[in-house]
Amino acid sequence: MDIEYGFQVVLSTIPNQDNIDFEQDIEEHFFKSYKDKVNSTDEYLYKPLKFYMLGSYDVCYISLIDNFKFSHRLFEPKRKGYEEGFVYNDHAFQSYSGFALNDKTHLEEIFTNKPNKYFTGIINLKLNNGLLIGNGLKYIEAVVALLRKLIDIPFLVFQTFSWFEISLVVFLDYPEELSKIISELRIAEFRDLDNEKYDLSNSLYSEIFTNAENLKINRTSIFSDTHTYFGFNENLIKSERNSEYFSDFEGLVKKGKISLKTEVEWHVKPGHIHELGKTLERHKDLKALLDDGTKQFVLGKSDYLLKEKETDILSNIYLIRYIINYDGYCDLFKDVRKIKSYVYLDSSFDKCNIKPKNTEPLFWFDKLNKLCVSSPDFLRFDKRLKSLKISRQIRNKILKIFSNYNNGIQNPILFPYFLDFTVFIENLKNLINHEFDKSKKKLIEVRTLEKKLNENIKVFQEAYNVRFLNGYHFENISDFDLDFNNSIQQLLTSYGTFVYEYGKYFYNSYKSKMDAEYSPIIQLNDIDTISNDLSINYSVHHLTSPEFVFATILKELLNHLDIYNDDINKAVLDQYNKNLESIKDSINQSYLDDMFESELIEINYFIIDSIRFALTFNFDFDLFFHWFWTYNFQNSALFNTSGMINEYRLKSELFRIMLVKNYFGVKKKMKCPSPEIYSYWKIHYDKIDKISRAFLERIDADGGFFGFINDTLVKYFSEHYMSNEIINNPEEWQIALKELEKLKLRVTNLDKFDAQINGKFIFNILEEKDYSNNLYFLDDLMWKLLKKHYCSNKEDITTMKRDWDKGEVLPQYNANYDEILYSIDATGGVYFFNTQKSKDYFKVNAECLLKIIDFSLKQKKQFISNRVC
Repeated sequence: MDIEYGFQVVLSTIPNQDNIDFEQDIEEHFFKSYKDKVNSTDEYLYKPLKFYMLGSYDVCYISLIDNFKFSHRLFEPKRKGYEEGFVYNDHAFQSYSGFALNDKTHLEEIFTNKPNKYFTGIINLKLNNGLLIGNGLKYIEAVVALLRKLIDIPFLVFQTFSWFEISLVVFLDYPEELSKIISELRIAEFRDLDNEKYDLSNSLYSEIFTNAENLKINRTSIFSDTHTYFGFNENLIKSERNSEYFSDFEGLVKKGKISLKTEVEWHVKPGHIHELGKTLERHKDLKALLDDGTKQFVLGKSDYLLKEKETDILSNIYLIRYIINYDGYCDLFKDVRKIKSYVYLDSSFDKCNIKPKNTEPLFWFDKLNKLCVSSPDFLRFDKRLKSLKISRQIRNKILKIFSNYNNGIQNPILFPYFLDFTVFIENLKNLINHEFDKSKKKLIEVRTLEKKLNENIKVFQEAYNVRFLNGYHFENISDFDLDFNNSIQQLLTSYGTFVYEYGKYFYNSYKSKMDAEYSPIIQLNDIDTISNDLSINYSVHHLTSPEFVFATILKELLNHLDIYNDDINKAVLDQYNKNLESIKDSINQSYLDDMFESELIEINYFIIDSIRFALTFNFDFDLFFHWFWTYNFQNSALFNTSGMINEYRLKSELFRIMLVKNYFGVKKKMKCPSPEIYSYWKIHYDKIDKISRAFLERIDADGGFFGFINDTLVKYFSEHYMSNEIINNPEEWQIALKELEKLKLRVTNLDKFDAQINGKFIFNILEEKDYSNNLYFLDDLMWKLLKKHYCSNKEDITTMKRDWDKGEVLPQYNANYDEILYSIDATGGVYFFNTQKSKDYFKVNAECLLKIIDFSLKQKKQFISNRVC
């Protein structure tokens, strides 16, 4: 897919209050202010299409964007000049974003000229997981091709990061057109797809069902769920009653050429029903909304007295116009808490070519059930937790984890997102079994075990909430999670698969202390990415900037080698900890002692950074140096409130990278990466250089560190790159053998160990081949993106300059950014001073994100098959 732009859809209620125009504030101080801030002169960007909606939300904004950071902003106006004590009344919103799939010219034309059709329909489409998983983007492309074939009116099609893969926006003059499209989509079957664009044999269905059931698969639905919103063109609500646009529409309705059945639901305050009636009676256009014969209580929904009546489309438009155009606090809400309209479209199935099915539908609940915690297991773990004397509170939470997981994994629509927890659940069961067996041999402190279980509970609850609350169960509830303002399920699960598949090359469950498989859950944390063995945390902005994930992925993966691989303890860490005091005494440097006392030295990072240097950055120290500091400079946790980097944090990070430099014998002196830290750099560089050399000489006197690091690298390349799949001719094989011999030698001087030849061997071979489901694909994807952004920034690091008193960007430095792709923002992420650079960055990262999503969808097939077949 060639992606030029992204999109954002926001559905929002409008707070009702005096002297405040929430819509105007949003349009001026959310959309326009951002557009002005980034100096976007393109008419079609950040200038949304606007519609007034029926249903749970009042208004919808659809924007074309070229920066996903925009879509993660809080949907709240930030205008200057608020009066003291001012606050917007309560309002709710739902937001989702992703890739705009229409061609560039079509998108620019629609968002520049604005559709003039009376109505819009927003149809969110969840694809059939049995067909999607295994084929990935090929299935999405085949579905989009079918949409273009079926729809003959103007439309937009988006690929989203939400629980549904596709969002379709259609523009129409007659509700029957929407009904026809929905009917066509709901009867669409696999056999309607272009076979040249989609291969059934790669799908999950073909993996878990026999060939004899292919006929059933051919008749399965393309979509597993559709969810539609209906709205009015802004001009129908805002234009004058006597305008040509509204008059023409009103005439068509009265002539019966446009019709729509709706029902208005009134949440009336207790004791206010008669007052509401009087208010509506005063307005002739609103009288039709009342029906004295249908005063009812709707039990199980609310305690409010409801008054409902089926109405025509004009009544709804008159009502919306009355509320939206009311000057000040609308008088209807003196008597009503909420007004909601329901839309009833007559189906158009009679106009569709529906062929009767002669086969039974596919049922795969018995397959998904194999991923569940069984009822006998529930009882078994309940008894074992009791036997371990675990408190009732924690025991019930563990059982609730099993129950919630079962509910998610059995949902045929949402289960791909709950696959993220499958290994987590397996490891939790193993932990309980392990501790239960251990308790039979020796005493275990209950408090210690409860602490472990509490860590599992905390990770599960936070991660589960993110995935569950943004599903279709809560479609009409506001986005209240603090970590994000935009649906991100697709990104979370895709990165989860990425981490799981990549981690398999470093962790083996048989070497784990408790027979655990490494599969951390991806979570959001805007402060830091510090991970534990249960989860990896990323800033929400990093999910759409994959270079920051790639630069640190091995750091996060290898943080827990001591838990999952006991070899590192036996070969390295045990001896290091035993000799540490004598090492410090022999160096006899107060500077080093001070760093240890301040907890600025973490020896695990040396091992991890050495492996990262080799595998992620391919022994290219300049590239490693660039991303090491680029990541640090956008991590606000390293800075003081003055805007200066914290001196202690700088010492810690400088010591980390100096160890790698000196360990691998890099001769070139490191240049200060930013003028802002030059004074600290000058003070500490030589001291840290000296003590790092002394430190390395002593910690690796017996070769333990080198042995573990070198064995890890040799094993990685020999097991995964010395294969017929990647090397398929004698000449390449001889080159590979020579490079591996160099790896096997203990060489700490890059003059002898030619890292550039080694790197050229690995990645040049990959460039000529196409891998989509394995380690080569991941290594190649990461390397190319990191290298591309490095080159696009002229192999240099540029930090954005702010006025730290006001927090605003200083424009006098803009000339410094003309030649680079982006500057580093100390508050997180990157910043663009040129709209074309923003578009270039978006396009490169969009291509990468699509590959990650595609990779995840393909890998999930084997993950499921291994457990259910």
